[in-house]
Amino acid sequence: MTTIALIWAQDNNAILGTGTDMCWHVPEDFKHFKQSTMGSPIIMGRASFEALGKPLPGRTNIVVTRQKNFVSEGVVVVHSLEQAIKAAGDVPLVWITGGGSIYRQSMPIADKLVVTYLDLDVKAKTTGAKTTDSAHTPDDVTANNDNLTGDKTSFITTNDEETYVYAPDIDPGQWQELPEESDTSWREKSGDAHWKVITYIRKCSCDTAGLKATGPASKPNKPSVPNKRHNPTCSHNLNHLNDLSHPNNPDGPCHPDSAKESLA
Repeated sequence: MTTIALIWAQDNNAILGTGTDMCWHVPEDFKHFKQSTMGSPIIMGRASFEALGKPLPGRTNIVVTRQKNFVSEGVVVVHSLEQAIKAAGDVPLVWITGGGSIYRQSMPIADKLVVTYLDLDVKAKTTGAKTTDSAHTPDDVTANNDNLTGDKTSFITTNDEETYVYAPDIDPGQWQELPEESDTSWREKSGDAHWKVITYIRKCSCDTAGLKATGPASKPNKPSVPNKRHNPTCSHNLNHLNDLSHPNNPDGPCHPDSAKESLA
């Protein structure tokens, strides 16, 4: 059974980056990203990969793009998220590392979220930001974001100088914090910010759903044949990928992809 995990870092407003680069330098979080993903396949969009400039060593780099003629040495190129999951193979853990569109498309099939919260306000550096009219953007991708706070924010905002890409929704009805893998307070400041890691796992109503209330002899209902890549007791599986027809959006790096040497 393969665990599909998303990993990203965000500021106090759930900003992931500007669409072309990161907005902070937090070396200890870069190390955390490297340690978390080392040895496992990583899946990213083309723009995030191009921001890296080269594959990250020690990991199978899988790049999702709609460009049929895209090639790059040292990476596996696929054209849908479903193909990317299959290309990762039968492994214990697969990481989704960005960008914003890939994160959102992966949320329905994800088992785990590893989120670095940065005590940093990127927007404070700029003024006059406005929401992009997503109906007129070429990729037509929109999403709301509350990240367990109820603060609704659009996927992309822009001003004269910056474009902001936001983290995907973390619905408290679907996700719960994993205390043993989460910080209870801010870690020591590293570079630009104090930081902490919160890990979420998907809530499952499956613990008792398959049980018959017929006394001690009760046995779980026999499940249908599951997809081997996901927990058969959970309702989310790769069938969600049938609805993911737009596997990549050139929205740039989201986790510290641009910190090339730190992540390598």
